[in-house]
Amino acid sequence: MKRLRKCLNIIKQKGLLHFLIRGFLDLANVSFYSLVKIYTRLVGRNDRIWVFSDFYSGQKFSQNKRYLFQYLANDDAREVRPIWLTTSPELYDSLSNEGYEVYKANSIKAHYYTLRAKYIPLDCGSDLTPWWCTGGATVIQMSHGIALKGSMDGTGTSLLHRLVLWKVPDYGVFCSEYEWMHHKEYDSESKGRGWTDSRLDQNTTTIFTGYPKTDAIVNNGMGTIDGIDIDPERLGIDQSDVVIGYFPTRREGHGLDLEEIFDVRRTDEFLQQHNANLLIKPHRDLDIGDGIVETDAIQRINSDTDSHQFLREID
Repeated sequence: MKRLRKCLNIIKQKGLLHFLIRGFLDLANVSFYSLVKIYTRLVGRNDRIWVFSDFYSGQKFSQNKRYLFQYLANDDAREVRPIWLTTSPELYDSLSNEGYEVYKANSIKAHYYTLRAKYIPLDCGSDLTPWWCTGGATVIQMSHGIALKGSMDGTGTSLLHRLVLWKVPDYGVFCSEYEWMHHKEYDSESKGRGWTDSRLDQNTTTIFTGYPKTDAIVNNGMGTIDGIDIDPERLGIDQSDVVIGYFPTRREGHGLDLEEIFDVRRTDEFLQQHNANLLIKPHRDLDIGDGIVETDAIQRINSDTDSHQFLREID
């Protein structure tokens, strides 16, 4: 009955034609996925190939996938071939110039290597990875944070998807058993919500290794990439006694009005008195308007910047 009500709600909200088209596309995707799974069982996948893709937000080359990708690419002791797929011409050029193997998403090579890859790590949903190409691959869900906020409504996961379990990761990565239990409690509050499109279930193997992006905070060997990163030295914070980071994650319309809560003059005076520096990086979906004005002690960082590269500089 729950599924029936869900279908009726979709028809009521978006119309019968939308419902039929979506059903047809779901059926096509599941059919392709099943065929690929059969094919890869016969032909096999290459254990050396790991395929990564842009994060779904503006921070295309970031989060856990970015640091696992760089680790595998820079580890000469491993016979691993990490490949990055991107929609960004700038990111393509930057990674190519650094010697990384990168292909444009939706290209023939991108689909070919997705079909050949044994391992496909994720940070949230499928991102750029075409799910019908993942049949028979090992999917690793690393997430990009601990579930603390309201979940999605789960409309992206259809009955067909759940029947074939085509969106269930093989491995789920956590920092600790406590975090794993927290996620289970969060996800069980409303089945079909939270981690939509790539949810963990009883078929997922849990591993406690911590996150690659937090390893990068204490690992000085990752380095920065021109055209993508901010070199910590360019932040101009080396002469400060204290460096403060403020990275609000609230979105527009979700209760955060910086123009009301942030007093630039008083904040700047306080920072100057204590020889401190404030770095502010707003969420990509938060329009800060004139709420933050840069001064000698206050610096705004582009919302699409990966902050993990300079978190070690922050007190």
